[in-house]
This record gives sequence, C-alpha cells and structure tokens, in this order.
Amino acid sequence: MHGRREFGDYQTPREFAREICSFLKNGKRVRAEVVIEPTCGKGNFIQEATIFDARKLIGLEINPEYCATAAKMIKDPRVEIINADFFAADFSALIPESARTLVIGNPPWVTNSELSVLNSGNLPHKRNFKGLKAFDALTGSSNFDICESIILRMIEATQGTDSVVAMLCKTSVARGIFEEVMRRDIPFSAFELYEFDAGEVFNVNVNACLLFIKLAKRHESDVCRVYSSFANDEPKSILEYAEGKLVPQSNASARQLDGECEFQWRQGVKHDCSAIMELKYDNSRRRYVNGNDEEIQLENDFIFPLVKSSMFKSPVISSFSKYLIVPQRKLREETKSIESLAPQTWSYLNANRRYFDKRKSSIYRNTPPFSVFGVGDYSFVSTRLALAVFIKRRYFH
Repeated sequence: MHGRREFGDYQTPREFAREICSFLKNGKRVRAEVVIEPTCGKGNFIQEATIFDARKLIGLEINPEYCATAAKMIKDPRVEIINADFFAADFSALIPESARTLVIGNPPWVTNSELSVLNSGNLPHKRNFKGLKAFDALTGSSNFDICESIILRMIEATQGTDSVVAMLCKTSVARGIFEEVMRRDIPFSAFELYEFDAGEVFNVNVNACLLFIKLAKRHESDVCRVYSSFANDEPKSILEYAEGKLVPQSNASARQLDGECEFQWRQGVKHDCSAIMELKYDNSRRRYVNGNDEEIQLENDFIFPLVKSSMFKSPVISSFSKYLIVPQRKLREETKSIESLAPQTWSYLNANRRYFDKRKSSIYRNTPPFSVFGVGDYSFVSTRLALAVFIKRRYFH
C-alpha cells in the first residue's frame, strides 16, 4: 500500500464540504431524490449533504477503515455507506431509474500512470474510454486522471435525467470532461466551473474547481462558464467546443482566422529511463556522469545534446549541460549493431538492462532492446524551431 498517494487521498475539510453543499442547495437551487458520493472517504461530504431533502444518500468507499469512520460519524438513517470498489460497482442497481440524482464529492487526484508506477490495484478496468486512435492510445494521450474516469462514468450513469454532477477536481480535468461531454453529444442545461484556492483547502499547488453539470433530457446549452469564485454571478470566461477543440467563445468570423499551421510540431524523445539515458559531462574528469552519479566513459556515436524546457530562457541555445543516449534513428530500428559500432555504449546499456525492463509503457513492448520513442529524421537536424509552452515568457528557438 502507498497510502494517500495511491488513492489520490485529499480528504475534504468539513467546513469546505459544508460550503459546497450550502452553495449547491441555496445558490444553485439543487433538489435531489438521491445523493450519491462515489468515493466518500471518511464521510465529510456525505455528512454535509444531509441538508438536502433526499430520500436516500449513498457513499461508496474502497477503504474499509474510512467506511467504519463514516458510518460511526453519520447517524442519519437515510445514509448508507458501502465498502466497495467504485470501478466494480453497478450504478444501475444503486440509482433508481430516472431519479433526480445529485452526484457529489472529491474523487482521487491521481493519474493512471502514477498508479501503474505504484503497482496499484486501485485502477479502472482498461478500456479506450475516450475513443482514442490506436497510436494515441499507446502513447501519452492515453494517460488520464482517475478523477476524470470517475466523473465521466457518473455522467454516463445519470445522463438523460435532470440530475446534477458536482465534484471537486483539477481545472484541467474539468476542461477535459467538457470536451468529452461535447464529443459524446451528452445533453446538459448548465456546465460551470467554480475556481477555488486548492493551496488553502488541500495544501496542494494546482488549479482546481468545483465542476457543476446540470444534465438534461435534451440540449439546452453548449458552453462552459468559468467563475473565479462561488460568490461571482458573472463568469470570467466562456468556453465552447469548436472543430474538436476547446476555445474561448467568439463569433464565427473570428474562428475563420484559425487556419492551419504549415509546421508539423513534434514532442521530444521519450525513453522513460532518465537515470541511465540522460548524462552530464564532467569537464574536470573528462567523463560522463549518469543520473545515478556513476562515472562512465562512452563513445560519442550515440550521444547527443539534450535540451529541456528549463533551458528555454534565451533566444539562442548554443551550449549544453546535459546529453542523451539515442540508440535509434527511427522507430523500432534494431539496436544490435551498437555492439560493433560502440562496444562501450553497448556494454553500458546491457549492464543497466534492468532499468529498461522496468518501463511500463506498452510502446516498448516487442521492440528491440533499449528502444526509444519519438525519433526520426527530424530528431537529428542541426537547426530546429522549438517552443516550451509552460514557461511564463515565451521564447521561440
């Protein structure tokens, strides 16, 4: 067990749960016959949700100790705490057909890739729930927040009714859910994001919000309104889904200016083995040093300068502090030739084969030893244009 990290465990403070429930009942005028919290933890949210005049309140929780804590704390006879795995639960049996349901709570803030690294069993059954193309499903596009999977499943379970889904999540997750709801053509009358300070509430540095979705039997809205707080009546921005993208609301003539980029933008080399593949050069010792602080001597045939986004702080990059071993020039190229071309490199890679064998991504399955991803002719050109999108001040290189 990896405790809090494995379960994305950020228990909602009682006061904040009370604020959310009060906002939903009094501010959003939410009425519900059934309230369900799919990951109820120690029960703070489901306890505060008893302010709703629902005939039944259900809390699901995988941790039996949390279930015991919640059951001991909550005395309302309408509340049922169920020790169950969300991903194995049958919601058609839990939620009466056509019932006006309020789905509330704070699902785990953790990705499927993080749980795979932890060898966790707390994972959804593997399915291509976003309908990704085969290539994208094998690569980084398939990494998603468990929170996103949970919320989308609850939307599926209640769509076509006058139900409400109101859950805390990262803002990036909420935006992704809006895209998916629009892509699937799920009708709603309101889709809103209410931002709050996650640092103050959960002591985590991430943009977060209350995601509020009022589902409907037919389409009544097609935009996402973003509010800076629960107190603001006017949205700070309105988003819409246009031509497969999430964009600020604008008129049709402005969208016609989008056009298409003549460049094909690519991500960098993916190797998932930084301790072995990424090197620093120690000038005093005239040796490369790997991520394990081991001194190594290698041929230069397969070593190339490595540029990270943190280096994108000047218009031209001409000096390098890090280097990368790139054993292939194209995808799935055989690597056996390294043995004769660069025997020291081949020996080094083989001595550290255990690190490569631990890589979990399926893109390395049935590939030559020490394979990387994201390589081609474009990887070896002498000059290129690059953009690091997460740096505050933008530089093109």
